[in-house]
Formats: sequence, structure tokens, C-alpha cells
Amino acid sequence: MNQYIKFIVRVLLTCFFIAFLGGIIQVLCGLEVYLWGWLWGIFIMVLYLLSLALHGQSIVSGDPYKAVRKARRQMIWRLMLVGSLVVLGLKIPGVEAVSMFIGIALIQPALYVVYWWLSRHF
Repeated sequence: MNQYIKFIVRVLLTCFFIAFLGGIIQVLCGLEVYLWGWLWGIFIMVLYLLSLALHGQSIVSGDPYKAVRKARRQMIWRLMLVGSLVVLGLKIPGVEAVSMFIGIALIQPALYVVYWWLSRHF
């Protein structure tokens, strides 16, 4: 349990670092128009990861058949969360769709690298 919490904390810190680094790079390159979309995309992924962590923790104990059904329901809930936040982001003035989708897409490889790195050291 303690390792699980450490893993979640490190993943969230990685998300915040990527958001900060991406924001700095955009400001230095004069691409401030894409900053809010970038931050919104990272925000969507942070919420997704937090809900995944909470849902994953609740599935650990109990009947395996009930856990599978519960995991499917929670997966649908998370997909609806991401979809609704993407639609909401598209309606917010100043949020560029391209940078929002890039923020969502680029965080995935980074999280796999964090998972790979942490799995080697635990």
C-alpha cells in the first residue's frame, strides 16, 4: 500500500513537472496562445489519474468477479469524465484544441517511462 501511494505521488509530480516545463517552453517560444489548452489537457490527465488511483484502490479487495464488473463501470465513468472535460475545454475561450490534445497525448509516454523506471527500482 505504501508503494502504491509513493507511485501515485511520483506520477502526479511528473504530471506537474511536465505541465510546468511545457508551459515554460511555450512562453519562451512565444506560443502563449497555446498555453491554456496545454494546461487544460494536463489537468484532464491529472483528474483521470486521480480517479484511476481511487478506483484501483477500491477494486483491490473483494470478489474477483465483482471486481471485474466494478472495473468496467469505473472505466466507463473515467472515459465519460475525460470526454466531458474535452468538450468543456473546447467551449472555453482561449483553450486551443490542438494544444489540449497534445497535452493529453504527450503525458502518456511520460507516465509509461515513470512506471518503467519505478518498477525497476522497487
